[in-house]
Amino acid sequence: MRHTRLRLGVLLLSPLVLLAVPACKQPPPKVLCIMRNPQTGQTATMYKEIPFKVPADYNEQKHIAQWKLEQTGKGFTEEAPAPQ
Repeated sequence: MRHTRLRLGVLLLSPLVLLAVPACKQPPPKVLCIMRNPQTGQTATMYKEIPFKVPADYNEQKHIAQWKLEQTGKGFTEEAPAPQ
């Protein structure tokens, strides 16, 4: 009988937990740079790196410059303003 009550309690609480999970939204990632391909209209977007995934000697400005150079080689030659 005791196990039945426990199972019933878990079944009744499960939907409440599922409803609470969407309320814990992550903030959207920060956009650092947007490059646009003038021929196709497509855009390439660079987002801020997750802090715990970057090495200790990470240089964001150097990374942005390197990323822009790579995108220019792919035809993304126009820089679009990034949303603030």
